[in-house]
Amino acid sequence: MKPIVAAKFKALAVHLVVTGLVTAISAVFVYLVWYPDDLYKYLKGGELYKLIVTVELVLGPLMTLVIFSPYKPKKELVLDYFLVGALQFSALAYGLYSTFISRPVFEVFVIDRIEFIAATELEDADLALAESPYNVLPVAGYKTVCVERPTDVEERNNLLFTAVAGKDIELYPRYYRECVDGEIVAAAYPGERLEEAMRVKGDLGKYGARLPSEKFGWLPVKSRFGAWVKVYPGEGAENAYYLDFDPWEVPVESK
Repeated sequence: MKPIVAAKFKALAVHLVVTGLVTAISAVFVYLVWYPDDLYKYLKGGELYKLIVTVELVLGPLMTLVIFSPYKPKKELVLDYFLVGALQFSALAYGLYSTFISRPVFEVFVIDRIEFIAATELEDADLALAESPYNVLPVAGYKTVCVERPTDVEERNNLLFTAVAGKDIELYPRYYRECVDGEIVAAAYPGERLEEAMRVKGDLGKYGARLPSEKFGWLPVKSRFGAWVKVYPGEGAENAYYLDFDPWEVPVESK
């Protein structure tokens, strides 16, 4: 291998390692802080991030392979790397920002379902009307909350009209409250109903092994990106987990 080719590949390897380290650090925020519990699979928030990271890992080192030369003046190499670094940083910053503003902030239990609310779905005016701590968007992770329906007739009617228009109670933080112990699990559907839905769709073989062997409950989960389920093994919520099964996609004749 010619010395210049070997030098280029060495520079590429160094650039790839540095890019990989930066990407790994940013991935901690995306997958463990902003989208915990594997929520990135369901909320699609990491799609743009994954695309940009892929471009980062491929394009940046390849640009190094092209521009690097041991015969270039040091000043010219510094300028080249500054431009490449600025391009990579801008792309990564954009990906992280887009992922951050789309992060889940509230897991809202509403009567018989769970609604995941992203930061971009809540309006500042509605947050301002909420009491602490629901007037501030969580930065790390999400908060699980329940809702308290209004007792005032006029307020209930207004809420009904906005729900018909697509803005239901889960998008109004002023109705959020702390959940009572066991409140969510007590409203869960029996596991047999989920197994039957899976059987009707022909998915029991796909998901059956991931269901608890003991008695369990479950609730449908919704977001603007789709639906899945949350499974509650036993009598508590400590070991609850998600399954990417849409309980509403059951054949019409079986409903």
